[in-house]
Amino acid sequence: MLTPRINPPNAWSARPLAAFALGALAIVGGTIAVAFYISHQLNTPQAISALRQSCAGQAERVFRAQGWRLGGRQPDGRFAGYRARYNPRLGKCFVVIGVLTRDPRDHETRFSSTVADAFEQRTYAEYFSSRTRGLAPYVTCKLTVPHEKPVFCHSAREWHRLIAPYVGPTGSE
Repeated sequence: MLTPRINPPNAWSARPLAAFALGALAIVGGTIAVAFYISHQLNTPQAISALRQSCAGQAERVFRAQGWRLGGRQPDGRFAGYRARYNPRLGKCFVVIGVLTRDPRDHETRFSSTVADAFEQRTYAEYFSSRTRGLAPYVTCKLTVPHEKPVFCHSAREWHRLIAPYVGPTGSE
């Protein structure tokens, strides 16, 4: 007659637990290695060039989706343009859209600009300025970075400094 085998009270013996821990370590280590490999591959000049091209195409789609036409002058007399900027440090594609309006009646010129993530459609910064002949210019702008408090500014110089880490130098700092 066979005697039934009785398991010890601790069902987790050292051998299966060690095998589980080694397996988990291998998975985590492999995941880190794959993430490092992908990160390294995305930082090659060829990959960054491809990401910039993709960004440029997406920025144009965003510009057109907002109802703007390429070529500057819009049917209503305003001027609108965009610029794409892939930021490899952040791994994000930004689109900067600028709109210029001139009112010949009161000689007012208004300019607005928006910086947004071209893929997520999330606005990062907004700028508005108004100039009327003979009056001081009015400028207001705001930077809204995810998980941070908004930062406000009141000059074009401040605006360019705020957006530079996202879209690079604008030539107007």
